[in-house]
Amino acid sequence: MNSPESISDLSFSFHGINHVTLPVSDKTKSETFYVGILGLIKINIGSSLWIRIGEQFIHLNQSTVIPSSSFAHFAIRVENLRSYLNVLQNKGVDIFDLDDDLKEISLNTDFEKANRQFFLRDPDGHLLELIDATNSFFHPV
Repeated sequence: MNSPESISDLSFSFHGINHVTLPVSDKTKSETFYVGILGLIKINIGSSLWIRIGEQFIHLNQSTVIPSSSFAHFAIRVENLRSYLNVLQNKGVDIFDLDDDLKEISLNTDFEKANRQFFLRDPDGHLLELIDATNSFFHPV
């Protein structure tokens, strides 16, 4: 019996995540949040709403079924994170920390803490993480 071919022996390569799809209850409200508040770039593809983050995308899909809040999330690397956090707070965005049990707690203002990350939720309760683009902890390669 032949052993299965190792996947590392095959001649193809991965280039990254193209997009993540999030179900949203109101595309207009989500567009206002991701484009108007977070400052990300809107891409129109037919009737679909896509948001560009660097070379990746978020596909916001109108849905009547929105998963309950959980730790499932995606993280966005941000240059000059501290300045960006100030902008978001001035726009009224609730930025928070998570405790060891992954429960939301007040924002710890220790911005110099190693491996710092920050969290917020979109209008449908999806968890987003913001990390400093220069923090090597989040680049394990």
